[in-house]
Amino acid sequence: MEEEPKKEKSGGKTMHVFVTVLVVFMISWGFYYGFNAYKEKCRESEENKKAYNDMFLKFQQGAAYSDSLYKVNMRFNKYRHAAESQAYRDSVSRGMDYKPGDFAYKKSDSSKVVVSDIIVGGGLYNYYFRYRIIDKSGAEQEIKPELLFSRKQSK
Repeated sequence: MEEEPKKEKSGGKTMHVFVTVLVVFMISWGFYYGFNAYKEKCRESEENKKAYNDMFLKFQQGAAYSDSLYKVNMRFNKYRHAAESQAYRDSVSRGMDYKPGDFAYKKSDSSKVVVSDIIVGGGLYNYYFRYRIIDKSGAEQEIKPELLFSRKQSK
């Protein structure tokens, strides 16, 4: 008896190749779709970050300009050095013997004078104190503190 040659099922192999190609295609498509979705989310995230930073900067600038204390501070900022100088002058004048409006006597001729102002000046490494005085004739002078004295009134 002669044996009949077995027929190979070509349909099974073709189906196996088709399923394998289909699975590889679906996995590739899944990676491609996932990667594109990730890129889109990153782009949206960057846009949101930029929009947030722009909004925050705009808010900061608006808050600074709408703040009433900021407006007052900017208006009077040009006078800051004058105010600091006056505060320094006032702190120095607390320790001095005579205040504006006090009577004193000049050592040079013992004439009675009125202290009209205290002058504090100087630079980075030196400073000075002077009294501005008014004498009997109404003339103003600036003299050193050492050139004034007061007479103690005894009872």
